[in-house]
Amino acid sequence: MTGQGVQRAGRPGNPWGGYLRFLAWVTGFSLAVAALGAYPVWKRWGGDAVTGLAAGCAVSWLASALGGLPLAFAAGDRSQRALASLQSLVLRFGLEIALVLLGVWMAGWMGGFARSPFLAGAAVSYGILLIVDTRYALKVEP
Repeated sequence: MTGQGVQRAGRPGNPWGGYLRFLAWVTGFSLAVAALGAYPVWKRWGGDAVTGLAAGCAVSWLASALGGLPLAFAAGDRSQRALASLQSLVLRFGLEIALVLLGVWMAGWMGGFARSPFLAGAAVSYGILLIVDTRYALKVEP
């Protein structure tokens, strides 16, 4: 058996291998932002503020994960890659704004977490994950 019919993750014919690797990087960077920011947030705003930071990082993680889908679907077609990059950018930015607004509304209405650490976590993780997203769009391994 030569294995010609077997496609492995990350090979040109399989877009999901690259997407799963992208998700692993997004998850790692999101956890790093949350971990590195937990102590300063706790010192500045108290223990309950760490929940807001984690929620902000989760919002950016979700927007980045869903924003990468157009690129995964267009992975095999070079002619669609530029359009998919633009779709990915618009989807990620739109989701980030919508989820941040929803989070701010929920923080004010329900009082589940502090608003300032939530916004700080969303802003910092958005910027960090933008680097990961750009590298994925350019097909450069982080």
